[in-house]
Amino acid sequence: MLYVRFDRLFREVVEASPGAVVAYEQQSNRFIGSAHVGLGIIAHLQRACEELSVPYTGVTYSTIKKLATGSGVAKKEAMVAAALKRWPELPADTTDDEADALWSAECARTGMV
Repeated sequence: MLYVRFDRLFREVVEASPGAVVAYEQQSNRFIGSAHVGLGIIAHLQRACEELSVPYTGVTYSTIKKLATGSGVAKKEAMVAAALKRWPELPADTTDDEADALWSAECARTGMV
């Protein structure tokens, strides 16, 4: 059901965003259980994008971190601090996941993929 729900919600968001480009963090395979789920989500994401004719791209963690901080091995706190500096309108309680998502989009926007 996880993938069914993801597919439905993902399509709703994409269909409500004309001209959207989807950028996502490429999955590392360090943790077998989470890798299976992550790769499954990516497969559904790619299929939906293909069916909806929406461009998409994966971005490696190191590329995202390098754009944000200048270092491909930055810690979560540094990613959040860089996001708050780049986008000062963000709330102070922005999470590392939110910061990573913003930086993934910025990588796609600037062509760093």
